[in-house]
Amino acid sequence: MKGSLYRKMTVMTIIPLIVFGVVIAVYCSGRFATTIQAEISENLENMAGLMLHTYDMMYPGDYELFVEDKEASLWKGGVRISGTDSMLDDMKERTGIDLTIFFYDTRMLTTVCYEGKRILGTGSSAVVFHDVYEGREASFYKSALVNGQKYFAYYEPVYNSDGTCVGMAFAGKPAANVHNMVERSILPIVLMIVLAVLLTGWFTVRFTARMVEDIRKMERFLSNVTDGNLTDNLDVTILNREDEIGRMGCAAVKMQRALRELIEQDPLTGLYNRRYGGRHIIKARERAEREKTSFCVVIGDIDYFKRVNDSYGHECGDLVLKKIALLLKEGMRGRGSAARWGGEEFLLLFERSGLEETQEAVHEILHRVETAVTDYNGDAIRVTMTFGIAEGSASEEADEIIRRADDKLYEGKAAGRNRVMY
Repeated sequence: MKGSLYRKMTVMTIIPLIVFGVVIAVYCSGRFATTIQAEISENLENMAGLMLHTYDMMYPGDYELFVEDKEASLWKGGVRISGTDSMLDDMKERTGIDLTIFFYDTRMLTTVCYEGKRILGTGSSAVVFHDVYEGREASFYKSALVNGQKYFAYYEPVYNSDGTCVGMAFAGKPAANVHNMVERSILPIVLMIVLAVLLTGWFTVRFTARMVEDIRKMERFLSNVTDGNLTDNLDVTILNREDEIGRMGCAAVKMQRALRELIEQDPLTGLYNRRYGGRHIIKARERAEREKTSFCVVIGDIDYFKRVNDSYGHECGDLVLKKIALLLKEGMRGRGSAARWGGEEFLLLFERSGLEETQEAVHEILHRVETAVTDYNGDAIRVTMTFGIAEGSASEEADEIIRRADDKLYEGKAAGRNRVMY
């Protein structure tokens, strides 16, 4: 297959489609990323202008720096504005944009923090100072370093009324946030292109691809069976095919069922055997942790079963075991699973069931066992059972849960048998 159909289909159809899709995706992604970055740049410029305009409206007048007791503070229009960060904080909360006002090259007001503290008193980079303050020109940077972190940043000079440049205004977003925003925006475009390529490829090779895909499904199914996954399901479309592939699929499913019965089931009772009973508990733990639900493990033992074997023989004992297995299977229908744990012991797994609900169900099963009769050569054989219940925990190992249920079983045995202990 790989030397003919698969290879020709891939070379002649899939590879050109993939190349075309990649080219389109790269081109569209690049154009879209450029558009988003331009929009972000415009937003940063508007926020810097809004910040300066707001301070001009609230505090008309020039910016001045005062130093008292070696502590510098920024004033505007005769009002001290250092330490009044609530307005900038509100702007950042609404827009996600960090804001800063520099006097000369020193941060006097800022929303940028490090370890919970504003980085006041720190300086701008030499490049920014040269371009914006000395060059008197607003600039946008895609990777400006602010306290060691890269920012998409916009800087513009700040002037007093006499035209003197006294500092800079900054508006920026962490570069990582911008990249994430760009990636989230581009992802739907890429997915649409991939979907278009896949649909085009499917229509192009629909007849051949269907057959190849069904063969692949068969291969995966048989591989899973070989690896021991005997619960995997073969796609129903293969089973519905009226050709050699469909007949191969039916034969593979029959083989899987035969293997599952051989490996999973107890040959006498038809219940799960000990190995798969234990596996089901592990799966129940995982489901309980995932779904935040409860489950219970029950160990049951036929009371005085040795007397049955001693009095009537092992053939009668086997009939009793089959009878009990049937009652357990009926009692567990829609509630979980039952397994033969060994000899006359059985394990019941109640999924999505709490302790109280499990108690009621086990009492019903116990009543069925008490009233059931096994006919052997004209003799009516009656038995009882003792059950021990342990409520499972997602944080507890399966062996420990089973041990607790077993302990409860032996408490029931010591207390007189024919009862449910929890």
